[in-house]
Amino acid sequence: MIPAPRKAVQEMSPYVPGEQPQGTGWTKLNTNENPYTSPKAKAALEGQANQALSRYPDPLARDLRQKLSEIYELDVDWIYVDNGSDQILNLTFRAYVDRGQTVAYTFPTYPYYEVWAHMQDAEIQTVAPGPDFAVPIDELAGLQATLTAISNPNSPTGTFTPPAEIERLAQQCEGLVVVDEAYVDFASASVLPLVRQYDNIIVSRSMSKSFGLAGVRVGYAFGRPELLEPMWKLRDSYSVSRPSQAIALATLDDYAWMRKVCAEIGERRKRVARRLEREFPCIVYPSDANFLFVEPTQHAAADVFEALKEQRVLVRYFRQHGLQRYLRITIGTEEEMESFFSALRVVQENSVVPTTGGTQ
Repeated sequence: MIPAPRKAVQEMSPYVPGEQPQGTGWTKLNTNENPYTSPKAKAALEGQANQALSRYPDPLARDLRQKLSEIYELDVDWIYVDNGSDQILNLTFRAYVDRGQTVAYTFPTYPYYEVWAHMQDAEIQTVAPGPDFAVPIDELAGLQATLTAISNPNSPTGTFTPPAEIERLAQQCEGLVVVDEAYVDFASASVLPLVRQYDNIIVSRSMSKSFGLAGVRVGYAFGRPELLEPMWKLRDSYSVSRPSQAIALATLDDYAWMRKVCAEIGERRKRVARRLEREFPCIVYPSDANFLFVEPTQHAAADVFEALKEQRVLVRYFRQHGLQRYLRITIGTEEEMESFFSALRVVQENSVVPTTGGTQ
């Protein structure tokens, strides 16, 4: 008889990542990858060929944490590094949520929160967003959950919640507030200063988006040492490889490059949003991330997704209940966005969608 997994694992739905196409000729705008990588990162990767790869990496990632300490002006003890921000968030749920305790978040948000909550046999409480997917802070705080997770800017909508609003959440919540800032470098402000003021906030960051290191898998978190200590207990011994640490460190040495790239992507996002509203019947929602959340108004989002895919252009379509009307479009290079609009024109010419424009 084959042993059965835990009941919670049997019953939960897995996270479905964005499609990774095989072969060439694809325009990939479905997983919010930053198409640019620092030249210093590429040089660091080449340099790893001559390193002792037979040796384990520094389990504490001390050089990397020291560099983060210098950039963000926090003591090293207030910084945690791991194999991507997903792993950090996973460990946070494991460390702070017991069976029967509550996890709260808005819907829609990052789908992995639901997976991690189910993994802990937690009770999930969700609140509906306001206009333009704004987070209803008072309603969320009123749930008094063991762990409240907020993606800011939100994934998948791109909605940005001002730090002052998240501060109100921290003030009103007795439990842990986890702020997932995977896309914050594309926005105007961070809640990072709040980790000094409140003893119930952990802020997680990713190097996959703004730093262009999705293939390297490095993330980091900020919080009081007492809050981060459980993650150090739960983590794998050598969770961030030697090449990953070296590449991340080199990229952080090029921090000004990252800021420049994020600014360029932000300007491109605005241009793409305006063009979409002119050329395609849809609603384009406000975004402070490196993607746009779009609602086609004269055809099913699933049909637009499939028609674009036939043109070898991938955008993100969400099949779960409540999201079937929307598409998420990553802001790629100028060339990639031109490919996207060219495919969209072909889709319209083939009468898959009407050609009349729409407004928000």
